[in-house]
Amino acid sequence: MLASTLFMTDLYDYCKAYALWYFNQVADNEDLLDLTFDELKAFLSDRRLNTTDELLVFRTLVKWVEHDAENRSKNFESLFHSCLCLPSLGDEQIQVLQSFELLSKFPKCLSTLLSSCGQPARNGLQNDDYKGEMRVECREIPKALLWVGGDKSKTSNNFPSPNWSIMRWDPPKKGYIKIDDMYPVKTPVEADMGYRVCTLGVEIYVLGGEAKLGSNKWQMNTWSYNMLRRKWTMKASLLEPRRHHAVCVMDNDIYVIGGFTKHRIITSSVHCYHSDNDSWTVCSDLIRPEFAATATSVNHRVYLFKTLDIQSYNLNTNQWTIVTSDVPPAKTPGFTVMSAITVGSIIIIQGGYNNMLYQYDPSVIDQNEAWTCLGQYKDVFGSCAELDGPDQMFICGLGPDQMFLWFRP
Repeated sequence: MLASTLFMTDLYDYCKAYALWYFNQVADNEDLLDLTFDELKAFLSDRRLNTTDELLVFRTLVKWVEHDAENRSKNFESLFHSCLCLPSLGDEQIQVLQSFELLSKFPKCLSTLLSSCGQPARNGLQNDDYKGEMRVECREIPKALLWVGGDKSKTSNNFPSPNWSIMRWDPPKKGYIKIDDMYPVKTPVEADMGYRVCTLGVEIYVLGGEAKLGSNKWQMNTWSYNMLRRKWTMKASLLEPRRHHAVCVMDNDIYVIGGFTKHRIITSSVHCYHSDNDSWTVCSDLIRPEFAATATSVNHRVYLFKTLDIQSYNLNTNQWTIVTSDVPPAKTPGFTVMSAITVGSIIIIQGGYNNMLYQYDPSVIDQNEAWTCLGQYKDVFGSCAELDGPDQMFICGLGPDQMFLWFRP
């Protein structure tokens, strides 16, 4: 907390963001035991805390209390009710919590725990007495709109071009804030055609691309930018050159699908990058080769969209299938897919040229029932992204200086 003490706000914000994201590692750090009650409460109750294991949060606060039990036991009840997201606990985790001796000393906390899972209270207490004190707000990783790349309308003779950068959309200012340069990605090959971008956690991945059409100068390196460390890292190289491919994230893996390869051949190959061990594997080929398609995942399946065909990849069987070749929107003149994002268990699809926005439910067998038209835009837009939950989306223009529009389904 030295940064806070010295009023070094930028450093403090960076350290806090780092600790929130890497909580699993920070939880084992002995320095956490030196935090004050207010500091620990603010940290563990932060909805941005990156964890799916509330049991680890509980163990952390127990460890902090027991480090100085004489003076800190009085704070346990407050920490328990404000820091734990009890509704997200499973039955086995609840049983583990009940086994802690410290919890047995606080009947009010135990009653709240039992109330969260519908079990009867103990020691004469009523669940409803303390149900109102249960934390119901679950954790959620904040999202941001990013622009990664250059602006063709503002070319520069300098190399590398200062227009190539990472920018974040600032809603209050209604404009972009530059985060860092994209220089490492552009050297030694200035791959400004057909590269693709995706995110895994706090890392931005830039994959593929060609310097100029027909130049045969390919960006084979996989680049990763860590938003917390503000640092570019070169990862394992692509297995083959490609541009205008589709990318899709599922779990901790990135799927690179189709696109153009050497000699402008449209490839059907699909490769998977494993971020856990920085390696690539070969997946089954597409049934039909595609370029400039868009992909997203839902329920452990990858869906590839372009025009008439939807191809679906089953991770368990390593097989592609054609879901349909006559989707209802395709009957609309000028239909093609600009972008697709997953919102819950459905897919929001942005049509190109006809400027339509659709909802697609992969679980519906009858394709005529699976598609719903949500509306139509006045102008052509480049891509869409989900932000602040499933009821809000942002539609991006074709350049970084164009405004975002938002839509509530």
